[in-house]
Amino acid sequence: MDFVVLDQGIDTSTAMGRMFFQILGSIAEFEHALVSERTRDGLTAMPLSLALCPVVNRARCVR
Repeated sequence: MDFVVLDQGIDTSTAMGRMFFQILGSIAEFEHALVSERTRDGLTAMPLSLALCPVVNRARCVR
C-alpha cells in the first residue's frame, strides 16, 4: 500500500517519498525523547514537598 499526497508531491511508492517519511518519523521520535527527558529532569528537580501538594493549595505549600 502506498500513500500519495497530491498537492505536495509526496509518494511513498518512490524512494524519495519513503525517505521523506523516514525523516519525519525520526524527527517525531527525537521530539518525543526531548519531551520525556525534560519532564524527567523537571520532576527530579522539583522538591518533594511541592510534588505532594495539591495544585489548588500549592502556593501555601511552598515555603
